[in-house]
Amino acid sequence: MPSLPDWLQELARLLDRHRLLTDPQADGQGVRVCVVDTGVDFALLQSRCRERGQEPPIIEGARFTATGQLLPASGKHSAPHGTTVADVILRWAPRVQLFSADVFGPEGQCTVEKLVAALRWAVDICQCKLINLSLGIPEERLNPPARRQALQQIIQYCYHRDAVLVAAAHNDHPLVLSFPAIITPPLLSVRKAEFPDPLQFQYAPDTFTEFLAHSRAYLGPFAAIPATSWAAAHLTAVAARLLSLKPDLKPFEIKTLLYWLSRSL
Repeated sequence: MPSLPDWLQELARLLDRHRLLTDPQADGQGVRVCVVDTGVDFALLQSRCRERGQEPPIIEGARFTATGQLLPASGKHSAPHGTTVADVILRWAPRVQLFSADVFGPEGQCTVEKLVAALRWAVDICQCKLINLSLGIPEERLNPPARRQALQQIIQYCYHRDAVLVAAAHNDHPLVLSFPAIITPPLLSVRKAEFPDPLQFQYAPDTFTEFLAHSRAYLGPFAAIPATSWAAAHLTAVAARLLSLKPDLKPFEIKTLLYWLSRSL
């Protein structure tokens, strides 16, 4: 890992564990986050925030068809998975502006075409700085090769637009691999782990993933079951907290800070 420039070393000293957990400014304010998932229940998430004494978030959404066509999303008929992911993020970064990209829809399956369209929408239209991908596409669904190339190109495109992608590894990793989590760099790939502090994480690189994060959620029928989906959401929340403290961080700077912070944690 390369040494940090002086200003980033100073930032790393400021962003210690205590500040990250307690600083009132580390609340996600001003950060646009897109949850690319099953869609989210707008009303339920806003109600959950009120119960926690938090200001209800601004939420916008879209749904993508099998061909990548964009349709409006009402947030009324969404599967629980995306709502659980969004609830984790809002619990720890309650002031983010949340965007929901439903890439499963009635078909119940995410395709490369849907994912590419959703990422372009998140970056170009919504101008999101942070994108959570608690999903996976098996390698066999990337044929023909043009699909794999399209997925790799859109991830590079997001990176060059300064968007941070946080992707969950397969729950059976490393026995089963899935895209886009194995495309590292430039995205942040996450595996599940158990930590006493939900905002604790660990830099633990292996062949295909980089970070371990807390893997239990707080809402829905599967929240208590450890999963990489919830781990990715926790790391997304940490990144949102960093961005609310210093909004102009670039993706590689965020990754470097997470590395240094994981050592202090």
